[in-house]
Amino acid sequence: MMRQSITRAALVASFVALAGVSGCSSFSRGGGGGGASGGNSGVRGPGDKSTTIAPEAFLGRWTLVNLEGQDVGPILSEQLRAPDMEITPEGGITGFAGVNRYSGSVDPTRLARGEFPSGGAFASTKMAGPPEANQLENRFLTAIARADRFDVQGNQLRLKQGDQVVMTFTRPL
Repeated sequence: MMRQSITRAALVASFVALAGVSGCSSFSRGGGGGGASGGNSGVRGPGDKSTTIAPEAFLGRWTLVNLEGQDVGPILSEQLRAPDMEITPEGGITGFAGVNRYSGSVDPTRLARGEFPSGGAFASTKMAGPPEANQLENRFLTAIARADRFDVQGNQLRLKQGDQVVMTFTRPL
C-alpha cells in the first residue's frame, strides 16, 4: 500500500510538472462507477477456470486494431497513427491516444486477475491535432475509461466493460 501511494504521488508530481509545459487534463469513466470483478478473464484454454494471468501475457506495448467493433486500419494514414498502450510490471499504463499521451496505474496484482483500472482516472496531455485524429482520440479515451477488465487471447489483448469487448490490441511486430 505504501509503495502504491509513493508511485501515485510520483505520477501526480510528474503530471503537475507536465501540465505546466504542455497543458494537461484528466478523464474518467462515465456512468455508474462500480468496481471491476475477476470473472472469466485472462489467458485460458478450453474449460480452464484459472483467474490468474501470467505477467508475460499482458506486459509490454500493444497497438489498437479494433475500437468498439470497428477495425481502425482503414482510417489510419501517415498523419493518423494507431493509438497504443504499454503495461509495465509496476502497474503503469501509458500510451499514445491519437494526438496526446495518456497515463494511469493499477495495482499489479489486479492486473494479474484480469482487472483494468476502474473508478480511477487516466491523465493526458492536451495538444491540438487534426480533426480526424482528435475524433479517434476522443473515442479511444472514452472507451479505455469504460474498460474494467481485460483478457489475452493469443496475440490479442481485449479490454472489456463487463463481458463486452470495447477495444482490441495486438503486439507490434
